[in-house]
Amino acid sequence: MQQLLSKNMNENDDLSYKQKLKLDKWKKSLYKLENTLNYKFKDKKLLINALIHKSFITNSTLAQSEKLEFLGDSVLELAVTEAIYQTYPQKTEGELTKLRAKIISSRFLYEKAIECNLAKYVITDGSITRRSLKKNRSITADAMEALFGAIFLDSSFVEAKYVIKNIVLKDLEESLKKNILKNFKSLLQELSHKKFSTNPEYAVKKTSGPAHRRKFLIEARINDKYSALGKGKSKKRAEQRAARKLLKIIQKL
Repeated sequence: MQQLLSKNMNENDDLSYKQKLKLDKWKKSLYKLENTLNYKFKDKKLLINALIHKSFITNSTLAQSEKLEFLGDSVLELAVTEAIYQTYPQKTEGELTKLRAKIISSRFLYEKAIECNLAKYVITDGSITRRSLKKNRSITADAMEALFGAIFLDSSFVEAKYVIKNIVLKDLEESLKKNILKNFKSLLQELSHKKFSTNPEYAVKKTSGPAHRRKFLIEARINDKYSALGKGKSKKRAEQRAARKLLKIIQKL
C-alpha cells in the first residue's frame, strides 16, 4: 500500500520560477519542524507534499496534501482509539467514543498544531497570509493529519503512533481540563439556570464576507441584562465565543 500511495508523490513540475524559489527557501526550514516532531523523514518529498496547500499549486489535481490528510485521518483515529482504550479501562464504550471525538476534532488538533507552530511550515498562495493561516483552524488541522499520513508512509504505524502520542496525546489529562475541550454554551446554560432560572438566548447581529468566507457576529444574552458578542466563520463558532465571554461576566456576579 505504501508503494501504491507513494507512486504519485513527485515534485510538481507545474510551478512557476517564483514559486520554485519560494519552495527552495521553505524546504531549508523544515528540519526545525522535524526536530519539534522528534521524527526525521527518510523521504523528504512526503514531508513537503503534506505541507503544500492546494492553493499553492496551479493544477490542484497535483496537490498531495489532501490524499495524505485522508490517510492521516484514519491513522490518527486508530492511534487515539488504542491509546484511550488502554489509558481508561474503566470508561464505557460510549464514554470512549465521546472522548475520541473530542481529541480528533479539528478544534483540538488546531490547538495542538499551534503548540508546535505548525502554521509556520504550511505553504499557501499569496491570498492566504501567514497571520490568517495561523488563525485558520481547518487548514492547520488538516496539515496535522497530512503529516501523520506522511509519517505512516515514510515508516510505519508504530512511528506515526509515537509522534501522535508526543504531539496530540501529550499532557492529555491537562488538556481535558482546558478550554479547548469545553462546550461554553453548555457551561453558560448550566450557570444561567442556576443563577437566573432561564436559558441564554443567541441572535445573529451581523453577517459579512462572500458566501464562501462568511463571518458571523453573534450576541449571547441573558434576561436582556447581560450580554456579550462573539465573532466566527460559522454560527456555531461565533456562539461559542460569545458564550465564553458572557460566561466570564456571569461568573463574576
